[in-house]
Amino acid sequence: MATKTTTELRQPQVRVLQTLAKSKEPLTRSEIAAKATVDQAGLTEYIGSSDKAKRAANDKKKGWKSLVSLGYVKAEDGEGAATYTITAAGRKAV
Repeated sequence: MATKTTTELRQPQVRVLQTLAKSKEPLTRSEIAAKATVDQAGLTEYIGSSDKAKRAANDKKKGWKSLVSLGYVKAEDGEGAATYTITAAGRKAV
């Protein structure tokens, strides 16, 4: 099952999930970009916009869902920048 799910994800999304799975604490977008070697600007598409309406519109426009939309990543509003953690479903996907 993990193989099927992984093939449905974009490679940068897989790297984001792998990075979050290794982390013992939530990460910001800039930390994820550096550790997962993913363009930080692209994280809006891969992780998903913090604005629910924009995220839904982006998912529809792209034809594939962001990690937040899939329920693989959870966003938390922290002091300053939002932080992200992997969910149980996200762990199963990788």
